[in-house]
Amino acid sequence: MPFEPSPPGSAPDALRSHRVFFALLPDARAAAQAAQLAEQLCRSHGLKVPWRARAERLHLTLLWLGAHAAFPARTADRAVEVAERVHLPAFRVCLDRAQSFSGRKAQPWVLLGSDASVAGVVALHQALLAALHDDLSEGPEPAFTPHMTVLRAPQALAEQAIAPLAWTVREFVLLYNFVGSRGPYTVLGRWTLQR
Repeated sequence: MPFEPSPPGSAPDALRSHRVFFALLPDARAAAQAAQLAEQLCRSHGLKVPWRARAERLHLTLLWLGAHAAFPARTADRAVEVAERVHLPAFRVCLDRAQSFSGRKAQPWVLLGSDASVAGVVALHQALLAALHDDLSEGPEPAFTPHMTVLRAPQALAEQAIAPLAWTVREFVLLYNFVGSRGPYTVLGRWTLQR
């Protein structure tokens, strides 16, 4: 059963409010540290921003499965089947710099790591892509930059070093978000990495 992508222009963004994606969740200590880093970035740049990630919503997206007009049950079911085929060891991730991604009205300010410190994230992303290969449409592999969005601001943030934010990744999850909801994401599936 193929995935149900949301073709560009198929519906206004406001009508595609149901979002499903694979992600990594930081442990409680790392999430609290990331929230503190966001506060420090705001203070050091004199920002009062309308959107700042709450600790329970912080994540690193592994693979985006689309924005949909209704809850994509077939996509979620197929994603669960695919995730069962992914078997990788647990790994450490370390994010040690911050910068903004451009091209949006409210620019995402994100935490990033060096190639070596996010190698496990990239390997897991590639394993999920490989498992999904038969279900994805033809075309180039989308660019993937492991990152954690901590706030959105109207101005750009030049790359800067931050106190390293690290944790051991022991699982990956399938998340559901209804745009506009305020609580934690709904976990549709959880898969443990090998110890």
